[in-house]
This record gives sequence, C-alpha cells and structure tokens, in this order.
Amino acid sequence: MFRKGNARLQIVRALLLLSNSACTFAGLRHLPLPVTTSLAMLAPLISTLLAALVLKDDVPRSKWAMVVLGFIGMLLVVRPGGRAAGRQ
Repeated sequence: MFRKGNARLQIVRALLLLSNSACTFAGLRHLPLPVTTSLAMLAPLISTLLAALVLKDDVPRSKWAMVVLGFIGMLLVVRPGGRAAGRQ
C-alpha cells in the first residue's frame, strides 16, 4: 500500500488531473452545462481506448460494451445540443 512508485509519473498524473479540472471549470464558463457534462463523461471511453492502443492492454468486448452503454445512457440523460429544459 505504501510502496513508492516513480515520482515523476505521479507528478505527471497529478498535473494531468489538475489540468483536467481546470479545463472543465473553464468549459463551464463558455459552454452550456449539458455539453460540458457530456465532454467530461468521455473520460471512460477515452481511457479505455488509450489503454487498448497505447498500453496494449487486452480490453474484452464486455468492457467495451459497458463503456459504450454508459456513454449512450449519459447522452440520453444529458441530451447535449438538445433544447434546454424550460425553454420553448
């Protein structure tokens, strides 16, 4: 649990998380909430894709199916580009 890893990789990971949060908050200033949320929900899809392509990780079809179904479910709830609730 307390074993040390590569400190540089941990710093890069922390900086990437910080930049992700900053970009999300900046997106909220310029984009509607549904669009920002849908972009943020791309993270599982992108991380699974990168794991398969960059890390050469064996990603089973069941995992791909769950990621895609989760993304479709998010699109149904958020409806980016759709008419905002309360507006006519």
